[in-house]
Formats: sequence, C-alpha cells, structure tokens
Amino acid sequence: MIEGDLVSLAEALIEKENYEGIYQVASFHPKYCFKDSEENDAANYTNRSVYPMLHILRETSMEKALEYYDEPAVAAIIRRVEDNGYHFSEAIIGIVDSVPFQQRQREHPTLPQSEPAR
Repeated sequence: MIEGDLVSLAEALIEKENYEGIYQVASFHPKYCFKDSEENDAANYTNRSVYPMLHILRETSMEKALEYYDEPAVAAIIRRVEDNGYHFSEAIIGIVDSVPFQQRQREHPTLPQSEPAR
C-alpha cells in the first residue's frame, strides 16, 4: 500500500466512525512534499520523518499548540531555512530562538531550558 492510500484509508475511517472535527490525520514521510510546493521548500520539513508514519491528532490539541499569533514566527523560521541552504538544523535553531518557543519555556519552568543560538 502506498502512503497516499494509507492516509486516505485513515481519513475514511475517521469519517466512518464520526470522528471528523475531533481527530485528524497527519502524515509524515522522508520525502514529504505539500501539494503545489517545490521538493526543497522549507515548509515540507514540518512533515518529514525518517520513516513513513501517521499521527492521529486531537483537533483541540492542534488549536492550542499553534495560535494565530504564532504565524509570523513560523514564517520567519521558514525564511531562515530557505535563506540558509535548507538545512534541518536551521529549522531547529529557528524554533528554539523564536519568541513563542521562548515564552512557552518561561511558562513551563519544568521544561529543559535552551541556550540562545550563536
């Protein structure tokens, strides 16, 4: 079964069991590429992983994880990756240096504290 078939099957099962609006499927793959994007577009890194896999996510958790005011930080991280040769390490540094990440670190002092990138 190819990845697209597996994603379609998982989405159909969520629909069949009346879980639409409660759960959503997120797929990850080593060569993940969003529709209508270039293969090396930095945005694709958000859904790339070493192995193909599916995550079943609660939609309310996704809404809490990424707020509308995080969008400028996400755009800045993508620009950073694009401007620095599409290296995955640039995405990690961009996330750790971002204002939303730093604020969440302060809100949750039990999380490991990060050093600012140089």
